[in-house]
Amino acid sequence: MSGVGRRTWVLGLLASAACSRPAPSQAPISNPDATLVVTLAHSEEVPTAIRMEVSNPGVTEVSFCRVHTPFEGLSNDIFEVRAPDGSEIPYRGPMLKRAPPGPEDWFVVQPGRFHTAEVDLLEGYALQPGTTYTVRYRASAVSTLPGSPWFDFTAE
Repeated sequence: MSGVGRRTWVLGLLASAACSRPAPSQAPISNPDATLVVTLAHSEEVPTAIRMEVSNPGVTEVSFCRVHTPFEGLSNDIFEVRAPDGSEIPYRGPMLKRAPPGPEDWFVVQPGRFHTAEVDLLEGYALQPGTTYTVRYRASAVSTLPGSPWFDFTAE
């Protein structure tokens, strides 16, 4: 194969590989100035569970990734949990490695709407019944969600 033929073949192979790769970000396009609000509350069904609400107070739709959120379960240290004395309760639950997020991992929140998910904190944190803890969702670059305000949570 001549130098020109080999160069053409290599460039063709590289172009083919580049076209078959997924885009670097699977995130839907959102308005960069739009924001979501994350709040926590007690679950109404499970006494040791927490409910996370992601709401969109804006006027345009906004997307977020469910990875590292309760929308995929408790599979990472996604909450900061503090005891009454202020010490942090260490996470002892699963730490899952996963493939990069795909299009199916993104939720769209329409203006004025919200999504909720619940997760049992006992699946990842050693909580004592009758004790009140302060909890917040940790902001995540993966999910693109902001952190939540602190929330008083009493383990029952």
